Amino acid sequence: DARICTVRDSILCLVPGWMTPNGLTLLRLVLVIPLIASLVMERRDIATIIFMIGATTDALDGPLARARRITGFGCGKILDPLADKFFFLVPLVWIVASGMYTSPLLVPFLALEACITGIGIVEFVRADGNGSTCRGANVFGKLKTGCEGVCIWALFAAPYIVLPQRTPDVLLALA
Repeated sequence: DARICTVRDSILCLVPGWMTPNGLTLLRLVLVIPLIASLVMERRDIATIIFMIGATTDALDGPLARARRITGFGCGKILDPLADKFFFLVPLVWIVASGMYTSPLLVPFLALEACITGIGIVEFVRADGNGSTCRGANVFGKLKTGCEGVCIWALFAAPYIVLPQRTPDVLLALA
């Protein structure tokens, strides 16, 4: 665990001082546009790169906020989960709609995510819009997002790497 903290701290030191956690979150949200464009143009290679950049911003925004002691503000508590939903679910919707990959798990998974997002928004509004009583992400939420990310990466990268045939299904089932 100490070694993980050292690696994370070393990576966080590379983030410029002007870059804020909310800035990373907004960047992830903006990256949805070129991600969709690359998918429409059938450029999975570019989509994979854009997705990896966005996933990196997702991995860094929370630790950066904690390292700089700027946690507990309402904007990040609602913006980060919404950016996650857009960034991770838009590619899954595209994957389903385009027929890139079919799985009986995708549609129920997307419906469940929509319900979870709705509950989170209601919880935030009930907290008077400042998020002060909202629950933060727990280890299961982080694991779910990680599985989603690896699943999407595997689907994008499938033409370029060799994976066991049902890898995306297994990852979706874990998420």
